[in-house]
Amino acid sequence: MKTIKSYYMECLIFGLITLIFLYKLDYHYFFTDEILYVQKGAEQIEGIFEEALQVPPLTKYIAGALFLLFKDNVFLLRLPFGLVGVITAYVLYMIVSREFNRKFGLLAAILFSTSKVIFDSTRMVMLESPMHLFWLLFLYFYYETFEKNHWKFYVFSGVFLGLSLSVKLSSIILVAFALCGFIYKLFFLKFDKRLLSKNYLAMIVSSTTLLLLIYAHMLIKTGVILALEQTAKAVKDVYINKSSEGKVHVVRGVVYEKSTWWTYIYQYYISNGLLRIVLYPCLIFIAMLRKNFYSFYWLTMFVITVCFFQISGVKNARYISSIEIVSLPLVVAGIAHTLRHFNHYKLLKGALVTILFVLVFKQASYLVKLQPTKYFGLYKYFRSETADFTNYKRMYVFGSVRSMKWYRDMVPNKDMFIYRKDYEIMCPEFDSFDYIAFDKDELRKFPNNVLYAYVKENQANFQLVNDIRDMYVYKRVVTGGTVFECPIVD
Repeated sequence: MKTIKSYYMECLIFGLITLIFLYKLDYHYFFTDEILYVQKGAEQIEGIFEEALQVPPLTKYIAGALFLLFKDNVFLLRLPFGLVGVITAYVLYMIVSREFNRKFGLLAAILFSTSKVIFDSTRMVMLESPMHLFWLLFLYFYYETFEKNHWKFYVFSGVFLGLSLSVKLSSIILVAFALCGFIYKLFFLKFDKRLLSKNYLAMIVSSTTLLLLIYAHMLIKTGVILALEQTAKAVKDVYINKSSEGKVHVVRGVVYEKSTWWTYIYQYYISNGLLRIVLYPCLIFIAMLRKNFYSFYWLTMFVITVCFFQISGVKNARYISSIEIVSLPLVVAGIAHTLRHFNHYKLLKGALVTILFVLVFKQASYLVKLQPTKYFGLYKYFRSETADFTNYKRMYVFGSVRSMKWYRDMVPNKDMFIYRKDYEIMCPEFDSFDYIAFDKDELRKFPNNVLYAYVKENQANFQLVNDIRDMYVYKRVVTGGTVFECPIVD
């Protein structure tokens, strides 16, 4: 039974978690995929289903509805996703509390909320935020089916399986996990075959029904056959081909077609530091020493998830959040097992409290120091330099077209902000630009471009501005006297 003290402690911690997830929510620039989901979601609501069909529709509907309500207000567009992160922390708290106690549940919620990998991917209009919530809810109810072979737990599991699959195709992981559970119950737990089959059928029906309801709008507008053909083609082109062929991307400042096997390790180290990357594997191993069903259940999910994301040819940093989330119940189990069997309990408990304090302090410090990033930082800089775009100055930006178009739409005079890719044609106008900016990652991918060659050849005319993260910004300080021969355009 909860005491008043424990109740207030939980309210305080989840209040802080809420603050963490919502503070400076709009400081990270509006990412290219966020813009895509917002735009395609608005089109879906109007009955247009033409692009990004490899992404299931649920999150796009949510993003599109938010855009119709709040337009380009990034804070409000991201607010529901940030709140979903808080709810996910609470579900993780429930999962761990059920096995151990509320203190360990709070520990899991704190580890979740102080992970920069999880944090950054959750505070965006992206698929990970709702997907992880539905994953954990599926895993919460599916766990009950191993002890209580009752249809209602299978139906609840099916609902959240369907919701997961309606958010991102990576949720196929849960199907593989459910199949492993079926085999385990059939051959090791010796469940009644007839009842087990009925219960799994109930799970399949509930998940399929939900999926059909979410896809109904598309099926009606496009037609069942055409919708299936277009979706299958999009999945093949984007997911399967990308995993096998790779895609130009930057890791550790180096351009790769395919990510290396150690990419996730490096990205996790950069985001979450040495402490977690050393302690988590050790704690997962210690959790295995418990030799109970809880550890076996979460280890199976963890291994399937690692294998799934490891085979991808392009390993994005946000994919690590899916791996870390299913590892946290094991990490906490390792901590609980260590505390129970360590002779110097008070010493170890003190060390744990110190580590938690360091993690919370590090997260708070990161948020306090956070400044507007990349294209958002660039937009604010340009707005400041032009007195809210009332002073006519021209900017040319080399980078993501989708992100630049998002911010360019906020500029009253579109001629001031240019992002055209046909640099050879634009070359005669280079002298007219007061600012020329480059996305560092995009420049690494395409270093031999005419715009950058122009800046480097006339570097004495520019001042390099270092205020905006991940961007090179060149401010013209000398007009005239440039030397550059534009390429001949046929």
